[in-house]
Amino acid sequence: MMFSTEDTVAMRHVMDFLDTVGDQPLPCTASGEDFYPTDKEYAAIETAKAICDTCPFEQACLTVALRNNEQYGIWGGTTPLERRTLKRQHHHA
Repeated sequence: MMFSTEDTVAMRHVMDFLDTVGDQPLPCTASGEDFYPTDKEYAAIETAKAICDTCPFEQACLTVALRNNEQYGIWGGTTPLERRTLKRQHHHA
């Protein structure tokens, strides 16, 4: 299986995040759910977000995604569009 540049970048960000939480189990890694659904996979997006809501690291995950300008996947219970909106709101505040 070949990975795209976006996949490689996303995996690097995942590894960076996992380094920040240490050995603690994460609901997203244990769930087997896809955290990189397309924009139109509404049920998958909602499922991933619901899993994020159970995670004690949800805010840390969102912080990493915002810091790394993560453009793909569900991070910290947010979609890429939601993160762009958060960044714009923060920039204008």
